[in-house]
Amino acid sequence: MESSGSRGTTKIENLDLEKCIKAFNECTEFSKNKQCCIEEFVESSIDYIIDGDVFIYNNQYIWDGMFFNYRHNKLKMIPTTESWPLKIDKNIINNLKIQIKSIFEKLNISFGEFNVEMYINKNNNLFIIEINPRQGGCDIPSSIKKHSGIDFSKLLVTLSVGDEKYFNQIKDMKRNCIYISRHMVFSTKKGRYKDVFVSNEIKNYVNNIEILKKINDEIDVSKNAGDVIAYVDLIFDNYETQKKYDSHLENYIYPIIEE
Repeated sequence: MESSGSRGTTKIENLDLEKCIKAFNECTEFSKNKQCCIEEFVESSIDYIIDGDVFIYNNQYIWDGMFFNYRHNKLKMIPTTESWPLKIDKNIINNLKIQIKSIFEKLNISFGEFNVEMYINKNNNLFIIEINPRQGGCDIPSSIKKHSGIDFSKLLVTLSVGDEKYFNQIKDMKRNCIYISRHMVFSTKKGRYKDVFVSNEIKNYVNNIEILKKINDEIDVSKNAGDVIAYVDLIFDNYETQKKYDSHLENYIYPIIEE
C-alpha cells in the first residue's frame, strides 16, 4: 500500500475470512494507490525498531539520523517514542550499514535522504522493513538537528542545487550528543479530550508540548500515527536516565479522556 505511520496496518492472528476482508478494506481506504500489501508477521527479540533518516551524497553516507523507535505497550502497531542517540552493539551497527549500503548500490542510488526502518528478529538477524525516498515524518529532521547539530533539510536543499559548502563543513564536524526523545501521545479509550497528563517524575525533562486537540474534542482509540493527540519533546541529562523512561513513556505522559 502507499501510506505511512502504520495507517491501515492490521495484524491477523488466524486466517478468518471476515477479519481478512475487514483488514483489506481498512488498508485500501488509507492507501493512495488503493492497493494492499500482505506481509508475514516477523517477531522481534527487542522492544524497539531501529529507525531514522540516512543521507547519501556521491556514495558518502551520513548516519546521524538513526534512532530508537519504541511502540506503545498497549497499542503495539503504533510508533510512539523516538529516541536519540542510537546506542546498540557495534556489530549490529556495522551490519546495518553494510546492508543499507548494499541495497543502495544495487539500486544505483547515490544522492538523497531516505527514511529506513528495521529491527532484530528472534534469530538476532537484522530485518529491514522498508526504505522510503523521503524525510521521516513527525518532524524527524528537526530532532536530528537538535540531537547532533546536523541540518538534514539544509543538506538536501543545498546539495540539490549543487552547493557543497555545508556538506563539506559537516563531514568532519564534531557532533553534539544531546539525549532527546520525541513522544507521541495516543489514546487507549474513547471519550472527550480534556488535557495531557505529565507525571511530576518526568516534568523536569519536558522541553516542549505541542497539543493538536481542543478541549472536548471527540477522541477514539488510536489506530495509527494519524491519531496523535500531542507531541512531547524531552531532553535528558544522560543516556541512562533516558533509557529508564523511553520504552514506557506512555505511563508518565498520557491524555486525560472523559468517557
